[in-house]
Amino acid sequence: MRMPLVEMPELKLDSDCGTPLFDQLYQTIRQRVLNRLLSPGTRLPSSRNLARQLGIARNTVIAAYEQLIAEGYLESKSGSGTFVTEELPEAWFQADTQPSSARQPLQTIELSNYADVIKGENIREMGSNQGFTVGIPDLKAFPAKLWNKVSNSIPQAGLTELMGFQYPQGLPELQEAITDYVRSSRAVRCEPDHVVITQGAQQALDLCARLFLNPGDPVAMENPGYIGAQRAINATGAHIIPLPVDEQGVVVSALEQLHPPPKLVYVTPAHHYPLGNVMSLQRRTQLLNWATTHNSWILEDDYDSEYHYQNRPLASLQGLCENSRVIYIGSFSKVLFPALRLGYTILAPQPDRCVYQGQNGT
Repeated sequence: MRMPLVEMPELKLDSDCGTPLFDQLYQTIRQRVLNRLLSPGTRLPSSRNLARQLGIARNTVIAAYEQLIAEGYLESKSGSGTFVTEELPEAWFQADTQPSSARQPLQTIELSNYADVIKGENIREMGSNQGFTVGIPDLKAFPAKLWNKVSNSIPQAGLTELMGFQYPQGLPELQEAITDYVRSSRAVRCEPDHVVITQGAQQALDLCARLFLNPGDPVAMENPGYIGAQRAINATGAHIIPLPVDEQGVVVSALEQLHPPPKLVYVTPAHHYPLGNVMSLQRRTQLLNWATTHNSWILEDDYDSEYHYQNRPLASLQGLCENSRVIYIGSFSKVLFPALRLGYTILAPQPDRCVYQGQNGT
C-alpha cells in the first residue's frame, strides 16, 4: 500500500553556497532516502509544488527527480506521482545512525607476495582510428587549438618539472584535480593521496592485479567481460571464475554460491562491457554487502562513465560506501584521446566502517 504524500517544508536550499541547486536537491533527497527519513513507498510532492515551495525553477526539481529515478532511489508511476522505491533493500542505511560501539572493523588487508616486496618503498617521494571503433572517440572533434594554447601557457620551469620522476604516484596538482572531478561527477569518496596516476586504465588493472593476487587466488569476472582485465588477472596466475550478467548487471546470487569466495571481483557497474547494462541499486547493495561479509575486494572499472544521452552519470559503486572495499579505476582515453594513455586508480584506505549494514551486521 502506498504511503500518503509527504510534505517537506523543512527542506532548504542555499543559492549562495556555490553548489548548483539541482545538486543540493538531489543530494538532500538521496540522503534522506538512505537515512530512512523518507520511507519506501512515500509519495513526494509534484515537481510543480516542490518548485513553488522552494522558490526555484520547476526544471531544477525535474532534473533532480529524474536523476534519482535513474539511480533507483525514486520511481515514477504515470498518473500517480513520484515515490521512494519500494524495493530499496532494508539493509541499506547510513552508518551514522549506528552507535560507534556497533561499528566493527573489517579484517586486516591481505596483499600479494608482490605487494609485500614493495610495501616498504616510499611511493610519494589499440586499434584503428576509423569511426565506430570500440574505445576510440571522434579524434577529429578534439579541441586541438585549445589544447595547444593551454600547453603553450605552461612556463618553461613548470614544464621541466613535469618531465621528472619526483612524483611516482602522480603530479600532486593532477591528483587534486582528479579528486575534485570524481567527487563532483561520480560521487567518489577519496582524498588526493588515494589517487595513483597510471599510463591508462590497463596499467591500473595490472597494478591492482599484482598488488592483490597470488597464483591460484580465485577472481570473479563478468561474463561476457573486458578481455584487457582478463589478461591482467591471468598474468598473475590467478584463477578466473566467470559470473553471469543479466539486465540488472552481475548476478550476485551466483557469487554467493562460490566456495571459497573470490578474493577479487571485477565489474563495470556504470555501463557493462560489452552489453551496456547498468547495475541496479539493489545489485550494488548486494555486492557491497557480499564483499564486506567475505572480506573480498571489488574492482570497479568506470571506463566510459562520461558518455550519456540523458541525465548525468550515475553515482559510482565506490561512492556508496565510506572507506569501502572498492578500488575505482578511470581513464581519460575516451574523453581526450587514447594515445594520451592517462588513467588513474583510487585505492581505498584501511576500511573501518561502511554506510550500509551487511548481512552479518558489520
